[in-house]
Amino acid sequence: MKTNNLKTILISLLAISVTSSCSISAADSSPKEDESSSTSLSETSSSTLQDESDSNYVDDKEIITKTNSVTSYVVPNTLQVLKDDAIPENANTVLTFNLAKGERETAQLMLNSSSNDILSYDISFSDFVCGDNKIKGNNIDTYVELYQNIDEDWSEFDASPSSWYPNGKSTQRKGYFPDALEPYDVSKYFENNVIDTKNGANQGLLFTFTSFEDDKAGSYVGYVEIKLSNNELLRIKTIIN
Repeated sequence: MKTNNLKTILISLLAISVTSSCSISAADSSPKEDESSSTSLSETSSSTLQDESDSNYVDDKEIITKTNSVTSYVVPNTLQVLKDDAIPENANTVLTFNLAKGERETAQLMLNSSSNDILSYDISFSDFVCGDNKIKGNNIDTYVELYQNIDEDWSEFDASPSSWYPNGKSTQRKGYFPDALEPYDVSKYFENNVIDTKNGANQGLLFTFTSFEDDKAGSYVGYVEIKLSNNELLRIKTIIN
């Protein structure tokens, strides 16, 4: 009798573990009116995501975050990175979107060029996969960061409230700051999709992912490809939770 009960428990646990991976939760099928109905896309086991994020391959495609000319790195989407800022130590190299269904979320990718040449680039996204579920790569909008030269020393205005200044600082250093966001298609049309190192090695890109109510909950993995005009290729792992 004890043996049969043990078998029944093991079979039940196995069934739960198999059905939980990358499947929509029960709460998703009957949305509530309060805040609890905002269901995260990542309401599944994290073990699959951890295994995939440790891999150097996505869908048999090798992840390439650095070429002979360009290094890519990820920074928080609220961080201002100047054209001449150095690459942070132990910089993150995986783009990640964390959001609930029906939301939009942004992620920021930096391209740092060591080339003296002006390099143009083309950007494309793969589809994002979690088990049998898929999210199309065209759910992501791309914006090119344009820079404004701040050549005035604001330190003379130290008497002003610190809240007047970006990031709550009482002084502002000079340099090329990211300012306007230009849609990628517009940027390509006006040939602004370039990394020009004249005033600094960095070029920022901002990505906005839009989720929909019928997206299945899960941790989705894909990549963004950036093809450079010197025939080099970057392929950055991208995760949607």
